[in-house]
Amino acid sequence: MTPSGQPIIFLNDSIGGGYAKIAHIISSDLPKIAQLRPGNFISFAPITLSRAHQILREEEDKFVRLKRMFPFSGQTP
Repeated sequence: MTPSGQPIIFLNDSIGGGYAKIAHIISSDLPKIAQLRPGNFISFAPITLSRAHQILREEEDKFVRLKRMFPFSGQTP
């Protein structure tokens, strides 16, 4: 939070600039947050750490299934 009370979001490549940290964005939501534009509206909802882990596992499972559907050999045609 800035001194004026305006919330700001720092992504992985920042150090926070001394602002108070009032929330943490779960890793599976970071791609969505990174695509926001200034002025976009978002809301936060509290979740437990175990729920955050469950969401992460579900996202990882989806990625594994996609990799199986579209195997990549690493070789260019």
